[in-house]
Amino acid sequence: MKDNDITDFSPISSWYSNLEDIDFTIVNTSASNVNVSGTKKVGKTLTLNYTYNNINDDAEQGSTYRWLASSSSNGEYTEINGATSKTYKLTSNEQGKYIKAEVTPKSNANEIGFAVTSSPVGPIEKEESSSPGGGSSGGGGDTPTDDTSKEVENNSDGKSTLTVKPAEGDTTIDATWKEDIDEIDVVIPQAIFDTALENKK
Repeated sequence: MKDNDITDFSPISSWYSNLEDIDFTIVNTSASNVNVSGTKKVGKTLTLNYTYNNINDDAEQGSTYRWLASSSSNGEYTEINGATSKTYKLTSNEQGKYIKAEVTPKSNANEIGFAVTSSPVGPIEKEESSSPGGGSSGGGGDTPTDDTSKEVENNSDGKSTLTVKPAEGDTTIDATWKEDIDEIDVVIPQAIFDTALENKK
C-alpha cells in the first residue's frame, strides 16, 4: 500500500531491482562447536577442537589456525607468533594469561568460511616441578647413594645443563628434574652399564 510507512516499498524498489549476484554471499563452509581442551599449565599442550561443516559435503582441506593470548579474560587478545597448528604447547610467556584458539575452515573446493574463535581458557598456571627424591631409573627404583655428584653449568646460550655422575658401584641414577634446568647429561659408571646388560639378558 502506497503512502504507508510499513507497506510502501516504492522509494527503495529501484535499489532492489539493481542488485546482482555478487551482492549476496552464500557460505558453504563453516566451523561449529569450537573449543579448547587440555591442561592449563606451562609445558602442557592445548588442543583446538571443532566440527567442520560443508553444505556440499566437500572435504576439509587447508583450514588455518591461530592462538591468541590476553592478560585478562575479557581483554584484548593478540596473536601468538608461530602458533598456527591445531595444538599449542604453553610456554612461560603465557603464564597467568588467558588463551583462545581460532579456526578459519576451508574445503578442498577452495571454499573458505568465516573465522570462529573459542571461549577463553585460563589463567595459565605455573609449570609443575618434580618433587625431591622423584623417579629413578635402573636398579628397581633404589635410592641413589649420597655421594652421587650433580653439577649445574650455565652455557653460553643462556641454558643450564645438569650433569649427574652416580658414585662408582651405584646401580641407580637420580632422575629428579629441576625447573630451572634446560638440559641434562648423565655420566654412567661401569657398574650401572653392567647391571643394564644383565637385566637385558
